Amino acid sequence: MLAEISAFTGKKVKLVFMTSTRKLFTSIGRRIVVGSLAVTTALGIGAGAAMAAPATPALPGIPGLPESPALQLPKIPGLPESPALQLPKIPGLPDLSQLPGFPSRQEPAPAPAPEPAPAPRPEPKPASPCPPTARACVDLANNKSWLQDNGHITFGPVPISSGKPGYETTKGSLSVTRKVRDEWSVPYNGPMPFAVYFTNTGEAFHEGSVDVPSHGCIHLNHDAAVKYFDTLQVGDSVFIW
Repeated sequence: MLAEISAFTGKKVKLVFMTSTRKLFTSIGRRIVVGSLAVTTALGIGAGAAMAAPATPALPGIPGLPESPALQLPKIPGLPESPALQLPKIPGLPDLSQLPGFPSRQEPAPAPAPEPAPAPRPEPKPASPCPPTARACVDLANNKSWLQDNGHITFGPVPISSGKPGYETTKGSLSVTRKVRDEWSVPYNGPMPFAVYFTNTGEAFHEGSVDVPSHGCIHLNHDAAVKYFDTLQVGDSVFIW
């Protein structure tokens, strides 16, 4: 009876010991599995020994600018995750070309300046044989006269009238002989205001109608007669052709 009880007790103890041992190893195994999962999770190793995504590279920062958060590109099924792109943060949008190491921006060439307007053409000088030394020039064919200084016209040309047929005005290189402000023509019984004589036979510049031929004098309008009287002096050269 005792032997049977001992045998029964031994089996029971053995059974209890085996059961306790199985539970212990089961608990340890679960803890090992859980711990392994924790380790693999911490190390980034998942089921099937899949490799974790590579570390995210960052672009080199620009001196003087703070780093900006990484820009995550969208995920595409079947493709590994791409590294994040680090973009520079630009507070207030400064000109990046002014920063050290940043390539300068090519500015467009300025538009060419407009061409200057052409200078106005000088007034054409009357084509005449009047020499530069003459102070007064008279063109009988075109009924014009002008004053000049060293070949440069200073007054005129102005309209004139000259001697009618039979009383032609003397031509050639002449000179002023005398001046009379309020002259009177004795031979022709008429006034000769602002008379400037250029011959010794009575021919002179003076005020008169430029539409009426003379007896050899050069008729000038009032303003021109005054100008000739004030400008020409005794001895000045007069050239008539």
